[in-house]
Parts: sequence; structure tokens; C-alpha cells
Amino acid sequence: MIATPSELAALESFFASVELPRSFALNPAVTITDLPKFVSSNMERIKSGVMADAVARPRYDDLLLIKSLLEEAGSKQ
Repeated sequence: MIATPSELAALESFFASVELPRSFALNPAVTITDLPKFVSSNMERIKSGVMADAVARPRYDDLLLIKSLLEEAGSKQ
């Protein structure tokens, strides 16, 4: 498993507590066009353990990056 259950719960709690934009620029080359679906589907797959760690790790890292960017944007408001 790539994260502990408590780490996953904290991440899930964060995403439930913020209003997610529909579209989100992860970096200059990648824009997620349906961020709520991206977050929910990847959280579900990571929690269920259906993805190999080699596949799940980049998804988890993306979720952590999204969290960080949303927190950073929120602190600027």
C-alpha cells in the first residue's frame, strides 16, 4: 500500500472540505478537465488496492500535488 489508512482518510477529508474547480492545471503541460471525478475515482482505486503500487504511486502523488496547489491558492485569497 502506498499510504496508510489514516493518510488516505486525511486526504479524502481534505478534498471533501474544499470546493473543487471543474478544470485544474496540474502543471503547464497537464490540465485535468474533470477534477472532482479525477479525485473521486483515484481515491476509490487507491483505497481499494486494485492498482499496482507502480500505477497507484503517481496517482497518489498527483493527489498530494493537487492538495498542495489548492492550499497554496487558498492562502493567497
